[in-house]
Amino acid sequence: MQMETVNQTAASINNSQAEHKKAIAIAATFTSEPIAETLNFWVQELGLDLSIQFAPYNQIFQQLLAPDS
Repeated sequence: MQMETVNQTAASINNSQAEHKKAIAIAATFTSEPIAETLNFWVQELGLDLSIQFAPYNQIFQQLLAPDS
């Protein structure tokens, strides 16, 4: 019975991790979107399971302070 609970917990953690894809987050005081193509190339070339997210232009402190960012 206890082993089933451990297996269910492990499966739940694995499912949770699968739903939360890791990301590279970029915040800058300049327009940083032009590097997206190069970053995407290297993420794919290296076989990484990452997404790339850009903060709005010149919103560094707002993004760092926002709990949902």
